[in-house]
This record gives sequence, structure tokens and C-alpha cells, in this order.
Amino acid sequence: MMKRSVPLAVGLSALIVLTGTSAASATSVEEGSDYAYVNSSNRRDTRVCDVEQDGNGVYGQFRTVDGFVEYGDANGSASPCSSRTLGSDVTEFRVCENWNNLPDDCSDWVGP
Repeated sequence: MMKRSVPLAVGLSALIVLTGTSAASATSVEEGSDYAYVNSSNRRDTRVCDVEQDGNGVYGQFRTVDGFVEYGDANGSASPCSSRTLGSDVTEFRVCENWNNLPDDCSDWVGP
């Protein structure tokens, strides 16, 4: 029994190491099913996506090295999502859902 469990443990360890070595190339944050995305490899390629057909607009807020950028998914829940390449690196970002006459629901701020 000991001989079988050692190779299994070694195999599982190798699998964890092999799958854990690739760096994440994107980070996203969600509010419901809507999301904002930053490519964590270059920290400038961004996307905002309204996935819910609920009549509420969605926008992303991006704090960058040089300031702040906010933009929404221009076509609502229709495809494609809105995307922009920002002029400086994103340091943190969040996604918000626009509720008419109510405070907007926003995700937590996250870093790419």
C-alpha cells in the first residue's frame, strides 16, 4: 500500500506544480453576471461587459498610474462587450451596475 501512495503523491505534486506555474493573464471582477476585465500581462487592455438583460447599464471604473478612467458597455447586454486600451497601467478596478434613482451596486476594488 505504501508503494502505491508514494507514486500517486509524487504524480499529484507534479500536476500541481505544472498547472500552478503559468501566470494568470487576465483578471476579472463581477457584479451579478456583469463584469470588468483587465489583462494582467500588460495592465492596459480592459473590457466591460453587461451580460444581464435587465435594463440596467454597466460601467467599469479603473484607477491607473496616471489617474482614473470610467466607461460603460455601450450597447447594453448585446454582444460584443466594450473594450479599451488605457494609456497607463491599471492599479485597481471594479464594475458597477447603474440603478436609476438608487445607489449603484459595485463590486469591491481589485488589482490586476
